[in-house]
Amino acid sequence: MTPSSSGNFYPGSDFVATPSGSIRPESRSSVSSRISVESAQDAVNSIEGSLDIHNLARQLSADLGNLNNTVDQLKAALAKKDPKKFKKREPWPSGMENAHARYIRWVELRKEARSAHYSYSNATKNYTTPEQHQQRATLAIEWGTHALRGAETRLEFMESYSDAFQLGDMRTHIQQGRDAINSARKAVDQARINYNWTTVKWADNDVFLSTTKALTIMACPRMVYIRQGLKNPSRMTGLVKRAKSTVFQPPSLPRQYQNMAVPLIVSSEKIEEEYFGIERYYPARIGDVLSSRYRIVGKLGFGISSTVWLARDLQAKNTARHHVAVKIFTKGSHGTDEVAMYRHISQGNKSRIGYRYVRTALDSFELMNGGGKHVCLVHEPLWDNITTLLKRGGQDRLTEDLLRVILQRLLLALDYLHTDRTLIHTDIKADNIFHHIEDTSILAAFEEAEISEPSPRKRVADREIYVSQPLDMPKSIGEPVLGDFGNAVYGTEINDADVYPTVYRCPEVMLHLPWTYSADIWNVGVMIWDIFEGKHLFNGHDPKRDRYTTRTHLTEMISILGPPPLELIKRGKRSAEWFDTDGNWLEPDESDPERLPLLPPSSLEGMEENLEGKNKELFLNFIRSMLQWEPEKRKTARELLSDPWLSREKTVYSYS
Repeated sequence: MTPSSSGNFYPGSDFVATPSGSIRPESRSSVSSRISVESAQDAVNSIEGSLDIHNLARQLSADLGNLNNTVDQLKAALAKKDPKKFKKREPWPSGMENAHARYIRWVELRKEARSAHYSYSNATKNYTTPEQHQQRATLAIEWGTHALRGAETRLEFMESYSDAFQLGDMRTHIQQGRDAINSARKAVDQARINYNWTTVKWADNDVFLSTTKALTIMACPRMVYIRQGLKNPSRMTGLVKRAKSTVFQPPSLPRQYQNMAVPLIVSSEKIEEEYFGIERYYPARIGDVLSSRYRIVGKLGFGISSTVWLARDLQAKNTARHHVAVKIFTKGSHGTDEVAMYRHISQGNKSRIGYRYVRTALDSFELMNGGGKHVCLVHEPLWDNITTLLKRGGQDRLTEDLLRVILQRLLLALDYLHTDRTLIHTDIKADNIFHHIEDTSILAAFEEAEISEPSPRKRVADREIYVSQPLDMPKSIGEPVLGDFGNAVYGTEINDADVYPTVYRCPEVMLHLPWTYSADIWNVGVMIWDIFEGKHLFNGHDPKRDRYTTRTHLTEMISILGPPPLELIKRGKRSAEWFDTDGNWLEPDESDPERLPLLPPSSLEGMEENLEGKNKELFLNFIRSMLQWEPEKRKTARELLSDPWLSREKTVYSYS
C-alpha cells in the first residue's frame, strides 16, 4: 500500500506510518481532528470556490439600486390599488400583488444574506481545533444558503413583475440568473454533504477502530470499489452496523434494505399509479435519498397528480422530529403553483392563532427524470384525515363535541387565510382536514415495519410501484389542521371559474357569478352535514342522466332553502338556463322536456336527525348563517367563531 498525499494516512485503513516505517493504529484524537478538519475545510472550499455564490451575493447588494425604477413603478401601482379598497371595476394588473409580496420577502432575505456574510467574514482566523473549523464551515454554509434564498426570491419577484407588466425583455436576464442559482446550489449542497461528514460522536474504545474505518469508508465511498477492490459492498454491512450509533451517515448514501423477503404483485394486477399512467410519476424507491437530504423510508399515499412518501431528514437538528412527508408531483402538474402558494402562506403573521391550524411547507426542490421535471414539497408528517379517522372507528359521523373542536380550529385557519393571506381554499372537505402527530413513535414504527415486513410492490419497467401503507393509531391524536392548497386562489383577484367539489358548490359558482371568501363559508356549511349527519345535504344526482348536474343540485337547494333572490338570478351568466326573467324556475315543457320539475318543499329541521330542542335550533341557525343564497349575507369565519352554538362550550376534547 502507498501512503496518501498527506504522507501518513492510508485511505481505507485505520493505521498510520511512523517515521521509522513501522505501522501503528492512529490515535482517537488524531483521527477525530484530522477528518473533522479536512471535511470542514472541504465544506468551506465548496462555498468559497463557487464564483456563482459570490456573484449572487454581490448582485443582491447591488440590486436595490439597480432596480429603483422598477420598485418605484411597483409602489406607484400598488398605491393606486389598495387591496383593502379593492373594487371589481378596477382590478389589479395580473400578478401585481404576487410581485409585491415577493419584493417584500426579497428585501428581508437580502438583509439576512448580508448579516450571514458579515458573521462568516468576521469569524475567528485561528482555525486550530475541529470545533473552530466546523463553526467556520457552518457560517459559510449559512451565508451561501441565505445568498441562494435571496437570489431565488429576487428572481421570483422579477418574474412576477415581468408577468404583471408584460415585460418580455426581462426573460433573458431572468434565465441567466436561474442558471447561476442552479450552479451555486450544487456548491451549497456539496458543502452540506462535506460538513455532515464531520459530525462524529466517538464510542467506547472497543469499537473505536471499527468506527474509524466506517467513517473513512463513508467519507470516500468510491474507495470501497477502487481502493480495496470490493465488488460486493455488503461485506461492509456488519462493520457499518457496529458504527451506526457513532457516525452520522452522509446524505449521499441511501439506506440499504438487504436480505428481505419482498412480496411481489403479479404483473396482470393494476395498482395505485398504474390507473393514471406510471410514466407521469417519478420512479421513487424506498432507500433513495432525494435532494441529498431526504431518505425515503416508505410510501404513505398517492393521487392523480402526486405520490407521498415518509422520509428521514438527514440534516434535521431535532432528532425527535427527523421524519418528513415528501410530496412528489407528476410531470406537467401544477406543483410549482402549489409551492408558490405555500411560500405565500409562510410569509404571513405567524403569531396569529389560525396559523397553527394551516399546513405549511418545510422545503421544496425539483427532480428530473426522462427529460421531465417533478416538483417536490416537504411537509411535517400528518396523521389521518377525518374520513380515514371515521373509517378506523367504524363510524359514519362525528360526535357533537368533536365536531365543535374541529370547526373551531377550521374557522381559525380560514380566518387566517382569508384576512392575513387573502386566500380562498376552494376545496374544504373531510379528506383535507388532517391531524398533527404528537406521538412520533408511530413514524419510527412505520419505518421499522417497512424493514421487517416490506410493503407489497410491483416491478414495472424502470421502477417499483409500492402499495401505500397507513400510519399506526397514535397514543393521542393531535389537533386538526387544514391542508392541500393545490386549488387555492387569491381573493384579491376576480374569480369566476367553475371550482369546488360538485356537492359543495355555492350558488354563485353554479350561476357563474364572481365569487370570493364567502364561497369557502358555504363549502364549510355543506361539509358539516357530511361529517355530522353522515350523508350529503345536496348530491345533485340527475335521475335522467344518471350523473351530477347543476340543474338537479339547484332543485335540491330550492327545496330546502327556498327560491333564490331575483337580484342574484339577474347577475348570473348561466341563470337563463334554469330561470326566466322573473326568477321563476323553468319547468319541463314541449320545447325542453329534459328540464327537471322542482322538488317538494323540505327543511333543515326535517333532515337533521341527531339533535333535539334548543340545541338543534342553535345548530341549524349556525348552518343557516353559512348557507345563504346571497354571498354578502353569509357570516365570515371570524363571526362564526362567536356563534352561540359553536362558542357555548369551550371544551378541549380528547380523541382518545
